[in-house]
Amino acid sequence: MMPKMSGFEVLKKLKEDIDTASIPIVMLTALDNDESMIKSMSLYSQDYLIKPIEINVLLEKINSILS
Repeated sequence: MMPKMSGFEVLKKLKEDIDTASIPIVMLTALDNDESMIKSMSLYSQDYLIKPIEINVLLEKINSILS
């Protein structure tokens, strides 16, 4: 968990700012529940991965988003 604000709050702020709204975001989280995944996707993250993650999976997600 982040100390000052949640990842969801960061995602929301990034998506509300015209300068950062188009940046693709993959949420990396320890929250392993449907509610968190749905919230992340409703805030327009491109994907949602649960920690611990395999680096190859993350790289594949990034490559897929950027291609």
